[in-house]
Order: sequence, then structure tokens, then C-alpha cells
Amino acid sequence: MIGDAGFRLFLQVLGYALPGYLTFKDIEHGDGRRIELWCMYWVIMAGLTAVQPYLDTFLFFIPFYYSLKLLFACYLWVNNRQGAEFVYSTYVRPMVRRHEPMLDFKLMQLRALVSQMVSTNMIKALEYMQLALAKVMLQTVSAGGDRGGAGRRMERDGSASFHSAQEELSRHDRQSDAYFERKMSPLRAGGSGRRGS
Repeated sequence: MIGDAGFRLFLQVLGYALPGYLTFKDIEHGDGRRIELWCMYWVIMAGLTAVQPYLDTFLFFIPFYYSLKLLFACYLWVNNRQGAEFVYSTYVRPMVRRHEPMLDFKLMQLRALVSQMVSTNMIKALEYMQLALAKVMLQTVSAGGDRGGAGRRMERDGSASFHSAQEELSRHDRQSDAYFERKMSPLRAGGSGRRGS
């Protein structure tokens, strides 16, 4: 008898790997209708993959749960993807169309937030690298001893740049925290704002 782990393996092969290869073949042969049907399949599978951890947590006790997941994935693509077309047209498309403006707005907010976080963290990473380099330079100069005052001069200059970099980093931290708080406060308040725009 195949256990849950076996069904998970079969789901990876029959629900992802094999359809991925078949999608590749249809893309290479340029059949537009078949590619459209594969897109429907992958939209459904992406949605299922996104909610799968939650479904697995609450539905794992249902008898034959993993085998039903495998059968559903196969149903979507086995008969020339007619299952995917039916599920997409009947359930997925109407639901997404109904919520599309709100989803687009939330996606726009998420992109802006991620973009800001990436740029802020890139700046912080560069500043941390500068601080680390300044520390290494100070340690090198301190360990090297004093050679005619050059060591003291480098240590003094390095110390000044080190403290300057620390102050700059602290200023950037305060600015990014304030920006993040401004962007997150409407989301915490329930997303009241330009909903549906």
C-alpha cells in the first residue's frame, strides 16, 4: 500500500514534473490553444500550492486525502486539460474577476513595500559593509603599531569615518522605520483607502 509520502511523491511527478514537461513541448510546438489550457492548469495549481499548507494542516485526517489531491491534479490535465478548463471557467475565473480590482490594489501596495524594503536593506547592507571595513582597518592599524605618526593619523581618520558611518546608519534606520510605519498603518487599519481603484 502506498502511504502519504508515496502520494506526495506521485503528486510532485504527476502534478508538476510531467505537466511541466508537457507544457514545454506545447510551447516549443507553438500551439496557442494548448498553451492557453496549460496556463489555466498552472493558475489552478499555483492557487492550490499557495493554500496547500493550510489544507494539509486541517484536512490531513480525511481518508484518502493525499490520493484525492493526486486524482484532482491528474483530472486537471489528463483529458487534454478539459478538467483544468472546466475548473478555471466555472470557479477560478469568476472568483478572481470579482476581486480583481482589490487584488490589483493590494499587489500594487505589496510591490511598493517590497521595493522600498529591498532598497532600504541594500543601503543598510552597504553601510554595514563600510562599518565592517572601517573596523578591520582600525584593527589592522592598531595591531601594526605606530610608524612615524601614520598609524595615529589613519586611526584618527578611521575612527572619525567609523563614527560618521554609525551616525549615518542610525539616521537611515530611523527614516526607514518611519517610512515602513507610514506604509503599514493603512494596511493595519483594514486597508481603508483607495480600494478598487
